[in-house]
Amino acid sequence: MNIVVQDANILIDLLNAELLDLFFQLPCDNHITDLVLAEIQTPKLSASQKSKLTSHSLDPTELNEVLGLRQDAHKLSIPDCSVVWLSQQLGLSTILLSGDSQLRRFAESQKIKVCGLLWVFDELVNHGYVSPKKMASILQNSAFRLPHDECEKRIEMWKTMK
Repeated sequence: MNIVVQDANILIDLLNAELLDLFFQLPCDNHITDLVLAEIQTPKLSASQKSKLTSHSLDPTELNEVLGLRQDAHKLSIPDCSVVWLSQQLGLSTILLSGDSQLRRFAESQKIKVCGLLWVFDELVNHGYVSPKKMASILQNSAFRLPHDECEKRIEMWKTMK
C-alpha cells in the first residue's frame, strides 16, 4: 500500500473531475496536514471524503520545524512546507502528490518522491476503476494544466486499450 501525502491542488483537481471517490478506492494510505485541508474551500470535501484522509495537526514544535523548512524554500507557503515536513516524517516510501512545480522541486531536493495527477490517472486505469477510453476522454476534454506530451501519449495509449 502506498503512503501518500496530499497537496490541495491534487484533491481539488480530482474533486472537479469527479474522480476523488474513485481515487480513495486505490490502495493508498492518504495523509494531509490540517494547514492544507484548510486551503480546500471550493469545491468542498464531503464528510465521507474527509474521513478517507488522515489529517495531521501540527503542534508548536512541529510548526517550528515546518517554519525551518520554509527558510530553505522561500517561495513556498507554510501549508506547502507542511506537506514536505509530513512526507519526511512518514518515511522514505512516502509519495507526495502535488502539481505545484516549486513544491515538487523543493520536495525532490529533500529526497521525497513526488507524483502528480497523471500518476493518479495511471493508477485509476491500472487498478480498473476507470476504463482506459473514459480516462482518455477525461484527459482530452479537461482543463488540467499538465504536460502536453505526456497527456498525448496516454490519450493515444488509452484509446487503443480495451
